[in-house]
Amino acid sequence: MRNQIDESTREPTMRKFIGRLFSNPKAHLLSVAAALDFPDDVQRQMRKAGDEECEAILLAQVEGRHGGPVDWRGTAEDIYQTLDPCLTSSERALMPALSELQAQPPAQIAAAVDAYLLPGPRALRALESFGDFVIVLLVPRHKLEAFDRSVGSWLA
Repeated sequence: MRNQIDESTREPTMRKFIGRLFSNPKAHLLSVAAALDFPDDVQRQMRKAGDEECEAILLAQVEGRHGGPVDWRGTAEDIYQTLDPCLTSSERALMPALSELQAQPPAQIAAAVDAYLLPGPRALRALESFGDFVIVLLVPRHKLEAFDRSVGSWLA
């Protein structure tokens, strides 16, 4: 009996793998720093750091402001806990009730929540990390197209 391969997920997964293989591993982190207007000294520090240290610097800057890490098996509740201190009152009013969200991987939950945030000033994105978590981020909508293009294969 042959194993069945879901062709709908194979191409995007392969594209992500190839995109990461031929790119600087921390380039997407530097793009995130620029999109979220990190101070120049922090961006310099990130450029000098190794990959994992660069990611740690990014997390220190985003937690409580723009998002943060969520375990790769995380739930909608985990994502909400990460985002809660970052949300404005108007963004919080747009968020769906937890009961409205299906149990899915964090990237799919982030996409579902983002649909509710469309009228707001920031979009929700999930990025792959160097560890066993994803990074959920609130990104200013006016920078979203450039952000999505620059992080490319690291979008979860």
